[in-house]
Amino acid sequence: MQADAQRIEVMKAQDPGNPWDASGVMVLSANRREIREVIATAQRLLAWDEMPFGEVRDFKAAGEMLSTIAAMTKEALRGNPSAAEHLAASDDLVELLIKVKTAGDHLHEAQLAQHTAGFKVVRDALACLHGVNSVAELIEGTPAAVCLLGFDRVILSRVDESSWIPENFYFVGDPQWAAEVRVIGHENPLTLGPGLIESESARRKVPLIATNVLQSPHVHRQIADATLSRSYAVAPVMPEGRVAGFLHADCYFQRRNMEQFDLEMLSIFTEGFGYALQRASLLDRMAKLKSAVNSLANGISSVVEESSGFELGSSGFYRERPEITSGRIGDFPVGQAEGELPPTRREQEVLRLMAAGETNAGIASQLFISEGTVKSHVKQILRKLGAANRAQAVSRWSKIEQRERANG
Repeated sequence: MQADAQRIEVMKAQDPGNPWDASGVMVLSANRREIREVIATAQRLLAWDEMPFGEVRDFKAAGEMLSTIAAMTKEALRGNPSAAEHLAASDDLVELLIKVKTAGDHLHEAQLAQHTAGFKVVRDALACLHGVNSVAELIEGTPAAVCLLGFDRVILSRVDESSWIPENFYFVGDPQWAAEVRVIGHENPLTLGPGLIESESARRKVPLIATNVLQSPHVHRQIADATLSRSYAVAPVMPEGRVAGFLHADCYFQRRNMEQFDLEMLSIFTEGFGYALQRASLLDRMAKLKSAVNSLANGISSVVEESSGFELGSSGFYRERPEITSGRIGDFPVGQAEGELPPTRREQEVLRLMAAGETNAGIASQLFISEGTVKSHVKQILRKLGAANRAQAVSRWSKIEQRERANG
């Protein structure tokens, strides 16, 4: 057993992989008691071998059970001998039908109350994001906030061009499992393409439910195998109407499948999250511009030009798009090796953040890459610009951009 996947292996050993019977919100104990009484009466009066009189856990199953009992009771009242265990008195059957109707009304009232309470919970969960002032903080705290809606596990991921990249994981009460699955997600980014439920969600811009996840070919196989999920909901994150990422949620510890109300709850939260993401991104941009002005005042760099739009490409989950003033790089300073390629788009992004005064850690957070990757980019930048250090690289790059603007 590998040390970095110990929890996953433990959970696999404990989970035989059986399907989950329950779907959606669990029925309240008072409703379950009432339905048990109806079932007991039905077992006494009706031909119970023709229907599965079993325990009901969720609203959907409870409603289906009551509907079946009502249908069989009506058949018995019409005189169908196969619908009754013995010649039950009509009064008994009518009383059973009344009990079914009463239990159904109570069940409907309880479900409406659950839905009303659920929408309030969504509002309260979104309120947790009000004080978040940066994209990094938002990404860190959002999965836990989603779990306030009644979900057990949440994944927040980003879309980078055509790549679907899981970013942050939150499993209620099991941070080790979440951490291990996070490693698997980071090591196995997936290309969005035909067949994936996430691709369909992004194409249609609607939330969807994945079923039969353990066997489905339409899911992220490595994550599905590591999480042991049977059913999950996925909603696209769409600030400004463009898909920037996904929120995934399931109810593994409750052992229940997703239903339509779960999807509605996640969808409402995700829409609010998109607005919070816009706000946090604007605050991040303001902080960077302030840093750029301070750097300019200190004679370190030039002002960083920003656009008002947003990009879903390789620059990260959701960040403001740097303005590229020219498709060419122009003349390079003395010291660059002959035939050296100009800085790549990603290296230009790193350069702009360097010019804004960001540290390696800050750059890594902004671009959603590791600090090691940032260091590698910086090394390439220094080599390509013939610079001895970061300040010199920023200075030379600033001159190149100024020359480009002057040349039009």
